[in-house]
Amino acid sequence: MAENSVDTQPRNYIHTGLLGDSKARAVEALPQLLTTSQAARLLKVTPRTVTRLCEKGEIKAVRVASLWRINRDALLKQFDLD
Repeated sequence: MAENSVDTQPRNYIHTGLLGDSKARAVEALPQLLTTSQAARLLKVTPRTVTRLCEKGEIKAVRVASLWRINRDALLKQFDLD
């Protein structure tokens, strides 16, 4: 990419890969609807990054009042963490 060009492609900030056994069990213990903080811990990013991704529509989520809720199974499938 040229030094002064603008990158218009969406970035994948999320590291994807298979979950280990203990991590998979921990994920199953999470509620079906995750907060941005819970989703951020799963994706190894900040809660603000999750909020931005929700606002951009890059993560399928619903807004309840001023809070975002992310479906756990959909998130795992979207980022190949299942």
